[in-house]
Amino acid sequence: MRKLYVIVVFLIQNIVLSQSIYELDLKKSLTLAEEAITKGYFLSSLPFLKEAMVITKEPNSELDRLLDNVLERVGHIQISFIPNDILVKSNSLYAKVVIAKNFFDAKNINQALKYLDNINEEHFIASYAYSLKGAVEMKDNKLDKARLSFSSCQKTAERRKKQYKTIDTRHEYFSYLKDLCKVSIARTYYKEQKLKKALKHYSNIDMRSYLFPSSLLEVSWVLYRLKDYNTSIGKTLSYRAPYMNDYFFPEGELLAAMSFFKICHWDEVKKILTYFDKKHYNNSKKLIKFLNKGSISEQNLLKLVIQKKNTFKTFSISKQILNRVRNTPSFIYHSNLFHIAVNELKRIKANRNNDKLAGLYYNNTKRELKVKSAYLGFRIKSNLYKVANEFIKTSQVLSLLGIEVHGFKRDKIANRLKYQSEDIEDYDFVRDGSNVKWSFNNEFWADEIGSFVWSKESRCPKE
Repeated sequence: MRKLYVIVVFLIQNIVLSQSIYELDLKKSLTLAEEAITKGYFLSSLPFLKEAMVITKEPNSELDRLLDNVLERVGHIQISFIPNDILVKSNSLYAKVVIAKNFFDAKNINQALKYLDNINEEHFIASYAYSLKGAVEMKDNKLDKARLSFSSCQKTAERRKKQYKTIDTRHEYFSYLKDLCKVSIARTYYKEQKLKKALKHYSNIDMRSYLFPSSLLEVSWVLYRLKDYNTSIGKTLSYRAPYMNDYFFPEGELLAAMSFFKICHWDEVKKILTYFDKKHYNNSKKLIKFLNKGSISEQNLLKLVIQKKNTFKTFSISKQILNRVRNTPSFIYHSNLFHIAVNELKRIKANRNNDKLAGLYYNNTKRELKVKSAYLGFRIKSNLYKVANEFIKTSQVLSLLGIEVHGFKRDKIANRLKYQSEDIEDYDFVRDGSNVKWSFNNEFWADEIGSFVWSKESRCPKE
């Protein structure tokens, strides 16, 4: 009996001891994190917070408070690689958004929406949460609900960005989110086949927005679907203006060729085809072959893009491809955060003689910088593949269009085919005073960028 009593006492003591060790470790991790945050070492505090997330057995308000404070400055990508079974132990909206994104990527719509209920509008990531919720609802064809979510995204982003100075990365972030949700509303109408409504919403995108160049291409597709080929061509040709020199969308060239084809300007189709074959097709194939060799690491790709150094000496196309990667709003945001992290590392190094924990902070920040650089490098590499394949696919489709052109020319000469042109009604495309004007001399276009109209009549004879 006494032996059993001793065993029971021993077990109770061990349970109490393990519980006190758990509490001590959790408290220590949170204390170290808060001390780093107080010194302005946000990235350095993350390993302590991640350790606390693993240790804790249930949601902890202090942990969530510190996590919110840090991720506002370094971005939620830093916890995107933490497994869901650890993230669920947090009540932070950051954790819920990451879990929802994981489910969305896995095409589990219902589970994604479950974690996007009851969004706290005062939270830093609320705008992004509404944006993600709208994207999930749009994927689920709940377009009215999606528009409500995107509208909430706009309102919260507008309110939030006013809290920061224009030079602050966070002001830029919320401006981008606001425009993203404007574009997303237009996309819901496009998906619903309400093309004129889509056109109206696209017109609200300011020309100075990061999303203006890509939205211009989307507008061109809307006009093409509305059979307003002349205006669609005019908008795609906006990319040839000096103001848009850093933006090149092969899809825009394809769309212009398709529109020229519709109004029977076959020589223009052939010009685009020749231009593409000569300048882009072979170089894109070379780039993909180079990437497949794996002779350049993700970290070196990151340096190449951030430092704007072109090491692809044999690829004349690389500048346009790299610009496509550099000018992606997501990349701009994450590269800004990357620079902030690099500066944190420099501050820790400069203060190493005055802080006994400097070595620990330095190692923590380097570890988190590796996570950030690996993520950015992977994104760059995948985008290089994506853009190069986009160029190749466009060239192949243009070749098919070229074959069609030859067929139509042959049939026209043989008088075997009648051509029709359609009367196009005018569509309102509203622009406000915030859009910068650009003057062109000796060109067929006038007005402002994004509002050019191909002035030549259709060559397709009416019956």
